[in-house]
Amino acid sequence: QGPSSWEHWYRRYLEWPADDAGRRLVPSLHVSAEVYRLAMWLNKQRQACRDGVVAFERLALLEAAGFVLKEDPAPLWDFWFAVFMQW
Repeated sequence: QGPSSWEHWYRRYLEWPADDAGRRLVPSLHVSAEVYRLAMWLNKQRQACRDGVVAFERLALLEAAGFVLKEDPAPLWDFWFAVFMQW
């Protein structure tokens, strides 16, 4: 994956709405093919952070955008409950 791929998915991430705390919590379950790919990209970013191989500039961009390094399952429960209630 080159820089253009990273920038593409970063832009897609910025399109995801932030919650009240400013976090962008993309569900990692299969909602749609596009959301699934975005979630997988975010997981790769988390792994790169844990491995210490993410560029400082990219980490700064992610953090400014509401990136959450360690996922908390509670907001995802709220997300899926809201989906269920709309069904």
